[in-house]
Amino acid sequence: MDAKTTQMIATGRVAIYARYSTALQNESSIEDQTRRARDAVLRAGGDPTKALVCPDFALAGTSMERPGLEAMLRAVEQKRVDVILTEDVSRISRDIGDAADIFKRLRFAGVPLSGLSDGIDTSAKQGKLNYTFKSMMAEWYVDEISERTLRGLEGRMLAGFATGAVPFGFRTTNETDATGRAVHRIEIDEEQAPIIRRIFTDYRDEGALHRIARSLNRDGVPSPRAGTKHKRYGWGASTIRAILYNEKYAGTWRFKERQWVRVPGTNKRRPRARPADEVMTLDRPDLRI
Repeated sequence: MDAKTTQMIATGRVAIYARYSTALQNESSIEDQTRRARDAVLRAGGDPTKALVCPDFALAGTSMERPGLEAMLRAVEQKRVDVILTEDVSRISRDIGDAADIFKRLRFAGVPLSGLSDGIDTSAKQGKLNYTFKSMMAEWYVDEISERTLRGLEGRMLAGFATGAVPFGFRTTNETDATGRAVHRIEIDEEQAPIIRRIFTDYRDEGALHRIARSLNRDGVPSPRAGTKHKRYGWGASTIRAILYNEKYAGTWRFKERQWVRVPGTNKRRPRARPADEVMTLDRPDLRI
């Protein structure tokens, strides 16, 4: 850590940024990160109780839409912060574009950022180079994890296990695979399957989607939305259409038809069709309703 930064930690106004990524991680991680930063302030001769703590709980570092990060940057712009401490600069961002934007904003404000575990100090001579390289590696790490996750899901799909939620008419049962991992086997739901057969039969005989929906609602048949937070619980023509066009009921299961792409700088994701040669198709006659 640069001597000037150490002096600023001792005498200036310190902000501490802490973050953990998902709900599966331990919330105590925030406390651990904050404690380590407070210890650094104390070792430098400052008062750790006066530090401004800006935490983000269960939020990925690939987005700028984070309350803690936004609060910290506001404090910087309002000249209420002299130096920022974080466990590792990848906590600040795992997107190289966003990381560059944050670096420029901190550099303009004259506020150095110091990573305690990686030793990166943006005010040091090689600070910009080190920060940029670490940001690039952080983004690569996210891409690598995403690729590994996709490969794992491909394996589950080929083994006949669920890779996500299953449509109305099916259910999943918990099992353990050969490696000891928890997996979910897909089965026909014998209570819901007759409803699917009724819909296809009625469509063959009548053809009108709104009539089928009205008939199901009149008979009190539970819809896929029953028991969910949706405002409309009953059957509608759009739901009937979606079922009729779903190839899974004919025993054809596809994987990787779409990929969800994050909108830059946000937590929003939008679907994008994958090339046809990337789509995996599996014939499942045992799941043909």
